Amino acid sequence: MTYLLFIAGLAVLLVSAELLVRGAVALADRFGVPSLLIGLTVVAYGTSAPELAVAIGAVIDGAPSIAVGTVVGSNINNVLLVLGLPAVLFARALHTTPAARDVALMTGAGVLVLALARDGSLDRADGTVLLVLLVAYVLATYRWARRQPARPEALAAHERRTALRPARREAGLAAALVLAGAGGLWLGAELLVPAAIDVATALGVPPRVVGLVLVAIGTSLPELATAIVAAARGHADVALGTVVGSNIFRLLGILGVGCLIDPLPIAADVLRFDFWIMIAAAAALLPYAWRAEMVGRKGGVALLGAYGAYVWLTFSGVSE
Repeated sequence: MTYLLFIAGLAVLLVSAELLVRGAVALADRFGVPSLLIGLTVVAYGTSAPELAVAIGAVIDGAPSIAVGTVVGSNINNVLLVLGLPAVLFARALHTTPAARDVALMTGAGVLVLALARDGSLDRADGTVLLVLLVAYVLATYRWARRQPARPEALAAHERRTALRPARREAGLAAALVLAGAGGLWLGAELLVPAAIDVATALGVPPRVVGLVLVAIGTSLPELATAIVAAARGHADVALGTVVGSNIFRLLGILGVGCLIDPLPIAADVLRFDFWIMIAAAAALLPYAWRAEMVGRKGGVALLGAYGAYVWLTFSGVSE
């Protein structure tokens, strides 16, 4: 039964990712908004819903280490696995030029959280700071995006579709796809994550690995499914925006909410090792962003190799 739930959850994730990408791109085309903005906000926050649910539940249930581990582990997965795999499969897909500023902000957010957590915990004051910065980031991202000229292909698509059906109906259908996709991603994660944990427990996986790797992988599957579907459909800006936006949302939003519910203790080994891996993974994208280069297949292989090394070190206990 556990394996059936795992397969069912994965299937729901893949279908929901397709709906979410279709709806998000349609919204961007309908309103002439850059797809990157949709990826950085609507898609990113929708695909981060499983982590938010896991984190809140973990804090309420008195297991804050799961909440912190899920956020840190998911951010590592997002860069190394979720960007690495589509880059290998679709070498032309991941171009960092539109998101150079956001990649830098993602790296900076990781450094900020590490600085706040150096005393061994994140308290309610820290949570307030993180949430205020998240609101500021969303507002600034919207303003930056509105200053950019609308994409010619977006306007052409808009004109073609509005000639066929009313604009309100078009926007409503796109929004419905986004909502259905986000809801399906949450449902898929709810089916898959408990099944994965049950399997891990039966296999005797160390407790530290549950949040940082197993739950993190499970809750990162929405981003992975979305990134692969988006890259396959040629919407690399949505794929990259989803990764960057969800990483920033986890650090500023999920940890911020968790802190407000109850102060989050940060384990010494997570501070010493996993936080630094998270920051290094984000910083690895900066050279591509500054030089306006594609990640490419070689870069994707490097990211996947680094991810494999991280998982091996975590499972082997070397990082403890």
